[in-house]
Amino acid sequence: MTTKSSGLSAILRGLPFVWRRASTMAGICGVVFAAALQGCGSSSEPEVASVAGTVTVDGTPLSDAMVTFSPVSGGRESYGVTDQNGRYLLRYNSRTKGAELGEHEVRICAPGVEPKGKRHAQENQARIPPHYSGEHFLRHTVERGVNEIPLILTRTPPNE
Repeated sequence: MTTKSSGLSAILRGLPFVWRRASTMAGICGVVFAAALQGCGSSSEPEVASVAGTVTVDGTPLSDAMVTFSPVSGGRESYGVTDQNGRYLLRYNSRTKGAELGEHEVRICAPGVEPKGKRHAQENQARIPPHYSGEHFLRHTVERGVNEIPLILTRTPPNE
């Protein structure tokens, strides 16, 4: 009784034993390698969503400002710099755009100025009201999907 064999089996039977064994080992190694890559995936990184918007001060777009989103629950901060139109786009790291999901403290400062530092550069205070950086901040929540978050600043502190 004869049975039809699969194309791969027929090919392998036509190869010398050493080649059959090598191709079987290569297949096994490929499966193991793929499983290892799956285990090294982004499961250790939190979920991130796209965040962009415009920064304005009393209705005027604010250019060349650093925008920092700091997760209230702890975690990696996300940063962006505004363009000439006040637009920003956050980056979580060098490969990923966005910010972690959840509530964030949002600070705006001049580039090169530590967003949580108590000292502010003169340029920072002249262009950006001090009540949006250092110990002071806004709060915004990042949700799944695309987040368009306008940051509307005023020269007068919000509590006054």
